[in-house]
Amino acid sequence: MRRAIDVVAPGVRECDVAAAVYYQMAAGTPDFGGSYGCAPPFLCVAERAVAPHAAWTDKPLPKLTTSILSCSETDFGIR
Repeated sequence: MRRAIDVVAPGVRECDVAAAVYYQMAAGTPDFGGSYGCAPPFLCVAERAVAPHAAWTDKPLPKLTTSILSCSETDFGIR
């Protein structure tokens, strides 16, 4: 989630936010390797903010809008 917050800005494409989140999920942290989630990150922006499980688009993020990012659970070294 921290990676998404660092990347989100007006004009950044939704797909680029999703890519950054996917990368971080797979890369993990310096202490724990990443993994894949059980579902893709869902990025619900503007009119799609009320839609459950909305897929990202290639549209740039607007300056002001409501956005919801939902990430699946990822195992970071918990066994």
